[in-house]
Amino acid sequence: QNMNPAMSGKVEGVTDIDASLFAESLEWVTTAVNESEYAIEDLDINGNHYSGQLMTMESNGWNVIALKDDAIFQAKMNSFNKSIIIALIIGMVIGVVVAIILANQIIKIVKNIRSVIDETAQGNLHVQFKNSQNNELGQLEQSYNDMLSQMRMLLTQVNDNSSNLKQVSQNVAHIAHENKESLQEVATAIDE
Repeated sequence: QNMNPAMSGKVEGVTDIDASLFAESLEWVTTAVNESEYAIEDLDINGNHYSGQLMTMESNGWNVIALKDDAIFQAKMNSFNKSIIIALIIGMVIGVVVAIILANQIIKIVKNIRSVIDETAQGNLHVQFKNSQNNELGQLEQSYNDMLSQMRMLLTQVNDNSSNLKQVSQNVAHIAHENKESLQEVATAIDE
């Protein structure tokens, strides 16, 4: 419908809005049509408050008025704000739960590492990590297990070498004892 009194009856197929409305509440339309872009900031129609804008469509020269009911707009904004607040609260709760779960897992891992290292410090070289992870911590556990394995092999070699050295020492002592007895027999034979 035509809202511009100056264009009344000039456009074929377009009917005019009731002229009494122009006098009461739509006189702003004439002002808006005469300007290229007109911001409608404060408009009351039938007790409803509106704001909007008038634009001219370049393709056909029509003037288009876009109005928004401020009450509906405010209600939608309030709903949007509530949705954002709810989403933020849910996100924060999920974040806290995930943080607590991750913290508990990290604490469990650190306690396991500490217990294995404490046992090793007390001399138990047979304790090992159970590789249950396929990440950097799992690689660290595997490296520690490899180090303990190398230490056990080294201690086994030291023990074997010590046993061999003890055996050699006993053999040398036995030979020395036999030499002493032989020397005493030779000394006794010389004295006689």
